[in-house]
Amino acid sequence: VSVQVFFVVSGYLFATKFSSQQYKQLQIMAPLEIIRHRYQRLITPYLAALILAILCASFARIWLRDDFIPSEPSLSQLLAHIFLLQDLLNQEALSAGIWYVAIDFQLFSFSIALLWLANQINIRHPRIPMRGEWLVIGFAAMALFFFNRNSDWDETVFYFYGSYGMGILIYWACSNRYN
Repeated sequence: VSVQVFFVVSGYLFATKFSSQQYKQLQIMAPLEIIRHRYQRLITPYLAALILAILCASFARIWLRDDFIPSEPSLSQLLAHIFLLQDLLNQEALSAGIWYVAIDFQLFSFSIALLWLANQINIRHPRIPMRGEWLVIGFAAMALFFFNRNSDWDETVFYFYGSYGMGILIYWACSNRYN
């Protein structure tokens, strides 16, 4: 339950940043730049924590032989972790809880893509009124009523998008009421 709360809060914070006027134009023009910037902000502390976890596990393997100590990482494991894809590529986690950073980044990237897609539809097909809210509502509903009910999806953005989307929608609902 606490993970879901964190994702609701994360979605809410996403909406506070990407609902302001200064980002609306940026959303239309440079979604990959926004995602790259977020990745760069996340990756430095993430890699520092990951390196520390790998070093600690190396020292622990000297004194302990137990299943809970991760084995020495392979190159494919390291690359999957660097690109925040370890769960999607079925790589063993190098540290407990590190999956949260990866899935949060995927939720962020997916949300940027949804807002960008809505803007692209509006630009290319002006007679089709498309709002980002509709896409967020649609994917959040699919996550809650379909993907979230099947544990096969629990390593993907779709499984958790219901909570993240709820956070986005809560911000939008509250900010529209007071503006």
